[in-house]
Amino acid sequence: MNISIVEASRLPLACAVIDPQGAVIAATPEWVGPSPGSVSYPIRRNRLVINESQVDPDTEVVLDRLLQAMDDVVLEQEGETAQRVQMLAASLRIVAGRQVITRGTTEDVISHAVVGISTRTQVVTEIVRGELLPVLGPEVAALVLTQFAANAEAHEHVTRVTLRQRRLKFAIEWAGRSGGHQVDTTRQQAARQRWGLGFAAIAADTLGAAVYAPTLIREGVVAATLELGVERLALPLGVVRGGLVLRATHPFETETGCTVGEPLPPESPLRALIAQAEQNPGQVAVSAGWFARTQDGSSWVAQPPDGITDRAKDVLHGVSHERALWEGVGEPAEATLFALATLLAVNLGGKYPRTPAEPWNRAMARLTPSFELTDVPRFEGVSAVDARVCAYLARELGERFELDGDDLYLKVRQDRLGHPLVRLLLNAGDTYLRLT
Repeated sequence: MNISIVEASRLPLACAVIDPQGAVIAATPEWVGPSPGSVSYPIRRNRLVINESQVDPDTEVVLDRLLQAMDDVVLEQEGETAQRVQMLAASLRIVAGRQVITRGTTEDVISHAVVGISTRTQVVTEIVRGELLPVLGPEVAALVLTQFAANAEAHEHVTRVTLRQRRLKFAIEWAGRSGGHQVDTTRQQAARQRWGLGFAAIAADTLGAAVYAPTLIREGVVAATLELGVERLALPLGVVRGGLVLRATHPFETETGCTVGEPLPPESPLRALIAQAEQNPGQVAVSAGWFARTQDGSSWVAQPPDGITDRAKDVLHGVSHERALWEGVGEPAEATLFALATLLAVNLGGKYPRTPAEPWNRAMARLTPSFELTDVPRFEGVSAVDARVCAYLARELGERFELDGDDLYLKVRQDRLGHPLVRLLLNAGDTYLRLT
């Protein structure tokens, strides 16, 4: 589904179509310019930019630092380790709503996918290569294929797969008799239970690609497919008139189960949303994560990307789910990634992981050389914040550790009092961070 410039102004979102030079070609009435956390979708040679509805600068600060740390780790690694971390770094950037910035070839997709599959699974992979072509975000595409293989192993118990490339179409194939288990792939973080295929859908949207669920492609062979270079709008978007779906993007169909040319099912929650929009033509109606606007008798229905908080939660799920890709990168990189992921989780309402005194002392002794810390006292209290978090904060912010009975504190350096993490972790005027 493609949309015209006039139609772009009817979308029920605060969005604009922006050309490669940054000029606004069309915009909805709600558009007030790009905001931090805006999300872009390829739309032919231009971009559809959707404004972030939430404002959470603290989450943005920690999320940005986690993504930057991941990028820094990539520069420090070589060979397959670098490929593993590249896959995760580029993919987390997309999950966080950032633009795709890497380019490569179909061979880069295959090379990274082989590393990812061998890291995440025990399956044997046969490669069938096709024509060498340029692609956008090869590392991201590779992690989608890795997820396909991991799902085949976990749910279908396969031991062998074939990674087959036909031009810009990549398939993970395995011996089977059906399309396998139905898996929830909703793009909304709050509505799904699994990270993997939700990530695959988000990645495909950002790359201007399409993901096809496991399908029986010939007798005895099932394939899950990623098609790059589709160049069609990947926002879940449909046009409904008189209860009939007139036009829709592929993501709209996968999210709703409603196909073009068919009426909305009687039980579809979109019916109530559209009725609400029809009562106030031109205004945006909102319900259950979907937005609608009715003009000239037709209702435009869209599911916007998640806000910054849900995207940050998705990033955390990705860090955890794809742990095999970044473990073993060495210190202080591994502890830094753990610390920033922990700080992000705490900012989203989680709690600091704590460690009893003796394990804390052993861990800190191991981390002290790589973080170049000095004069770390022996802690003899009950428990303290995980040593990896303490070491990271000491390197970034600390002047010295101080003990007060069973309590451990980090004195913040004077020149770091304006640091974004200090503003996040301490009340105004405080200079000591309590670590117990």
